[in-house]
Amino acid sequence: MHDACPANERTYLAWLRTSLSIAAIGIAIQQLLRNTASQVIGYVFVVLAAAFLVTATFRYFRMMTLLTQNKFETNRVSVIIITALCLIAIAAALYALIAT
Repeated sequence: MHDACPANERTYLAWLRTSLSIAAIGIAIQQLLRNTASQVIGYVFVVLAAAFLVTATFRYFRMMTLLTQNKFETNRVSVIIITALCLIAIAAALYALIAT
């Protein structure tokens, strides 16, 4: 495996942590303040979290393609599964905001 591949995976995981943190902040703002403005801010944070996650996934695959130039097998399945699980978590956060 190329030396930069683990760095790319760490960067992807950092984006992932940031995405989930932003979703959690959105839920916290909405739950703690409980007014119309906080509800809108909560929605914005959760949508921003989803955007971060999608950006991270596309960036990861683009960088892996550039780094390996198709010489090495990349673990695409695990990244797709992790991304799907995080999208489900973000969708659950959005549902929690809508339901309350």
